[in-house]
Amino acid sequence: MEKLSPLFWLCGVALAYVALGQLVVAIRNAIHTRSYLPLLVDVPVAVAAVYWMVSGAPESLPLRLVIAMGVITVVVAALRAVSPKPTPKQMKEGREGARQTYLHLVLLTGAVVFMVPFVWLVSTSLKDDEDIFTNEIRIIPQRPVTFKRNGKDLTMVTVDGAKLAPGQKTVRREDDDGNASMAPLFAQLADNEDTISVAPILLGNGLGRESSVNPDGVHKVKKPGIVWENYPKSLQYLPDETHHGLVYLGNTLFITAMSIIGTLLTASMVAFAFARLRWPGKDGLFILLLSTMMLPYAVTMIPQFLIWQKLGFFNTLVPLWAGAFLGGGAFNIFLLRQFFMTIPSELEEAAKIDGCSYWRTFWTIMLPLVRPAMATVAIMTFMGSWNNFMGPLIYISSPTKMPVAYALQLYQSVHGGEFGLLMAASTMVMIPVLLVFFFCQRYFIQGITLTGLKG
Repeated sequence: MEKLSPLFWLCGVALAYVALGQLVVAIRNAIHTRSYLPLLVDVPVAVAAVYWMVSGAPESLPLRLVIAMGVITVVVAALRAVSPKPTPKQMKEGREGARQTYLHLVLLTGAVVFMVPFVWLVSTSLKDDEDIFTNEIRIIPQRPVTFKRNGKDLTMVTVDGAKLAPGQKTVRREDDDGNASMAPLFAQLADNEDTISVAPILLGNGLGRESSVNPDGVHKVKKPGIVWENYPKSLQYLPDETHHGLVYLGNTLFITAMSIIGTLLTASMVAFAFARLRWPGKDGLFILLLSTMMLPYAVTMIPQFLIWQKLGFFNTLVPLWAGAFLGGGAFNIFLLRQFFMTIPSELEEAAKIDGCSYWRTFWTIMLPLVRPAMATVAIMTFMGSWNNFMGPLIYISSPTKMPVAYALQLYQSVHGGEFGLLMAASTMVMIPVLLVFFFCQRYFIQGITLTGLKG
């Protein structure tokens, strides 16, 4: 059976897509035609098949998955076959609905797969270290159960091999094989070097006689809970001169803002000159500009460093944003140029008739029309500046001038073993990028899709 397990999993997943797609299409058709009789059979059969699939032994799950999905597929298809024959219009709408359903299922699967690393990152940032270093896959964080005793928080634990004392509380506990039993409940009083001091928790939250036990046999009682303390703790470990990371954040915001302003201003002007103006050598210079995109950063890294060092800007933030005011990058110029070329020339000719100069035509007429492309360039510049790691590594030596990307690397080298705090710091660094992309994704997609269309 183990040799057939991968084949059964493959067949089960394929049948799951087919069964889920047919079920969604059946629900959609029932809503459109207002014929809810098939749903009285389809939905109960689907629920019963899924329940039967998950209620079996884990080793038989592949086979149960194939059988359950096959039953759902056959039942839904049989009910569709005996249903009244739809009209040609309904058949066309049904085929289009089925195509959209399966397309969205595939896209939803891809979205879930790509979300797994982010979900793991956030989930790990909300766990304590003991919950992270476990063999179980836990998405929902857990935290130890505590209770107050004489103004002190005591952790509830269970002890292997402990006998139940008179009047002692118990807690439900599962062993490694999944067998549940009621275990005596103790309070952890102190964590010594070789032993742990515990006391039985009696009814009424009283404590019994204290004893010392082996640390290997002590297990904390946990419940679903979020360890929010990881976030403030991750900021407390930063050096005092950084004011809990505000210095890093300020440096990053300054670099990012200057980079966005410089890129949008200069890249748009250069792109407008390449797209709308006529001057000798324009095409050759544009080809030369595009050829710079083929140069790897390692080729220009040392010459740029020597230039900024000769100018006296080493160990400053200037090299990290000043380059944005020198054209904004070949790709950004190319992207904006393609967008400028989609604008009808009649607008520019009308501006010339009204007496507008090149600058006024660019600033008041052309620039507002390329806002989707400008938003795209702004988002990409923001992400590149916010996550820039190599630049600070080359040009900056003072810790107080570092941005968050390099500060996170320094944090990893010092506190890399504390994964909860490290993931909390990583989440805080990632949140601004996610928020910007989430709220601006419409402009980003619009700028990408419209670039290159001819007016």
